[in-house]
Amino acid sequence: MAGVHDYTIHDHRHTFAVQHAKAGMPLHLLQQQLGHKQISTGMRYAKYHPEYGEVSVYFERVEASFGLNRGPHPGLTPAEEEEARKD
Repeated sequence: MAGVHDYTIHDHRHTFAVQHAKAGMPLHLLQQQLGHKQISTGMRYAKYHPEYGEVSVYFERVEASFGLNRGPHPGLTPAEEEEARKD
């Protein structure tokens, strides 16, 4: 088999998930497509997603959108910082 050893269908599934995350498929849709019940399972592909490559930046943006942790957020753009301060 072309020198490929220990290949499983799960490897193919993982490749599918990584490629779709890289292409920008919304993570909640990828989660549904893969049949993951927990968002944490789907979030393992966030590191491949162009918008969530740095997961901590994503969560900082979520905090800012809820007006939490109003300290400086190095991952936010100046406009996002300003928007977070308005609340």
